[in-house]
Amino acid sequence: RGAREILQQSNNITTWAPSNPPPPPPTATRTTTGPPPPPPTAWDPPRRPTSSTPAGSCARPSASAAAAAATTKVDLSKEADEETSPDLPEEKPDEKTEVFPVAGLDKRCTSQNLHSFEHLINDLETRRNVPDPTPKLSTFYGEHEKLAAETQSVIERETALRANITAEIQRLKSDLQQSIKAEDGSRRAYRDETVDVMRLELQEPCRFNRMYGCLQKYVSGHGHLPPLPSSCESEEDRRLSIWIQENKSLMYSKSERIANFPHRITALKAMGIDAGESDAHARWNKMFAKLERYKHQHGTAVLPTLVECRLSNDRNLITLRRWMDEQKEQVDSGSITKHMDRLGKLQDLGVPLKLSPQHEWEYYIHRLLVFRAHNGHTFVSNKYPGLHSFVLGVLEKLKKGA
Repeated sequence: RGAREILQQSNNITTWAPSNPPPPPPTATRTTTGPPPPPPTAWDPPRRPTSSTPAGSCARPSASAAAAAATTKVDLSKEADEETSPDLPEEKPDEKTEVFPVAGLDKRCTSQNLHSFEHLINDLETRRNVPDPTPKLSTFYGEHEKLAAETQSVIERETALRANITAEIQRLKSDLQQSIKAEDGSRRAYRDETVDVMRLELQEPCRFNRMYGCLQKYVSGHGHLPPLPSSCESEEDRRLSIWIQENKSLMYSKSERIANFPHRITALKAMGIDAGESDAHARWNKMFAKLERYKHQHGTAVLPTLVECRLSNDRNLITLRRWMDEQKEQVDSGSITKHMDRLGKLQDLGVPLKLSPQHEWEYYIHRLLVFRAHNGHTFVSNKYPGLHSFVLGVLEKLKKGA
């Protein structure tokens, strides 16, 4: 279809040729190292026909019309070349154009548009590549050499400082090793001296040492500890048995009266006296064991009322009911917080006991204060499950604004 439009256009264009055509413009000579560039080609856009010939007709043009179309096309190409070619000054044939080869340039330098030469610079290189430089380049050479000298000086100072620091570190390490050895020796001497002091304290005249001497004589003569005070035959043995029970109670409660004297605790344990568990603690464990047996038999840890227990004439059940009432009173008054492990055991067994919000708050706040006093913070970990759950609950309430 494009060929048809060009042929139809050629039939309607009148070729005009001037009688005296102007001379062609001077051609600029360009000296290049490669082959000459190809001549510019003019593109003649197709034009819509203006004649009455229909677009779809396939009339074949005559030979004269085709020749006229070719002449018109050549003239249009010349006009387009004249419009697009710039006016270049005429080059003299005697002048020679100096060509710089680009094949030897670094690819990195070419890619950086010749603005960066960092990859070509060696450290502290002050070589003058031009023997007879211009004043400007000579000035830059001087600045370059000055900066190189300053950089070398900085490097030398840094190297010397590094060497001094390394030597100081070695000296400090040596001093630390000597200090550690001196500390170990001092600790050993202190421990040995402490042992001698404790031995002498056990020989000083006081009530503990006097009773401890009586205990040593009794064990060496009978081969065992004295019985309970109610079973002793003599007053001296009864006093000795009472003294033993007093010290066992102090050891169990970790009282300061004996906790500050670890050598006394060691001496008592050497004679076979241990803290063990107090009578109250032993009784509680005994009653809890009875409650466990009751649950195993009846499937529940909830006991009947005291009236029902009395009607059953079961003395063990009545005793267990009274003991449970004591536990409930301790929970209601908050005194069971001194033995929270007991409350946990009862709750795990299925006994419906729970501290009031006020008593629970006071208990855990006290534990949190003790925790902060020992650790210096209040970030409670999972090692303390009850306190950890309490802190998380308080934080959740604070977030909700409760």
